[in-house]
Amino acid sequence: MKKQKLSLFAIIGILVVGLIPPFATASANEGSANGITIIEKGDNNLEYIHKKDEGTFKIVERKSLATGNVYSKIYKLNENDEYELYEEQTVTITQNKDAVVERNPVRGEKEEIIIKNQQSKITKEMNQQSGEFSAFSDKLTPWKYSGTDEFYTQSMAGFTISAIQSVLDATIGLPGWGNILFDAAVWIANSMHDKVYLSVQTSYKNPIGTTILAGIQEITKVYTDAGKGTIVPGGYGVNVDCARGYDCS
Repeated sequence: MKKQKLSLFAIIGILVVGLIPPFATASANEGSANGITIIEKGDNNLEYIHKKDEGTFKIVERKSLATGNVYSKIYKLNENDEYELYEEQTVTITQNKDAVVERNPVRGEKEEIIIKNQQSKITKEMNQQSGEFSAFSDKLTPWKYSGTDEFYTQSMAGFTISAIQSVLDATIGLPGWGNILFDAAVWIANSMHDKVYLSVQTSYKNPIGTTILAGIQEITKVYTDAGKGTIVPGGYGVNVDCARGYDCS
């Protein structure tokens, strides 16, 4: 199976805003000194500074690419200009793809939040082209619209960036979307937004003259409100899953 993951900007061929580079800042609002500064970002690790009204925090995160589980340590800058442990946060993705978020502050009570996976359990099987299908055309149909699914999240206020990424993945049931929607996760963490709404539009390609499934395209949009009037900054992504032997471009 050949997979292509593209952001909106890759599609239009203009790299205006991609993943926030090291030491770039996402301001909470214009004229505010608050915001997120990314220090280090890897495939399974993230470190950033988050300035809020209640203080300056350093967040160090580790994420399992295989499971989506996240372990985060949140440190707060004290009066001696030193970072001390403030909270530990974990995300565990269950077998049912629910996201269990545990917040364990140094001072205060432990909190557990369960965010249910809303994706229906549908298996999409694609033809792996081989000699037995050699009679079929290699030329594919245009993308044919299949349908749109809509989802929403519970409040993610106070979640770390990696926690939000895993929750987005679990909510829509599409592994790897957290990486595509990284900018959206930064915006949600920075703005302390209450909840977001998502839509996933699915389209298919077939070899011309057949009903064989050769490609699946999923376009995800993350909105700030239920009315879906405003897309979260960075909250647009396209995932293309193409069967071996076909070109879905």
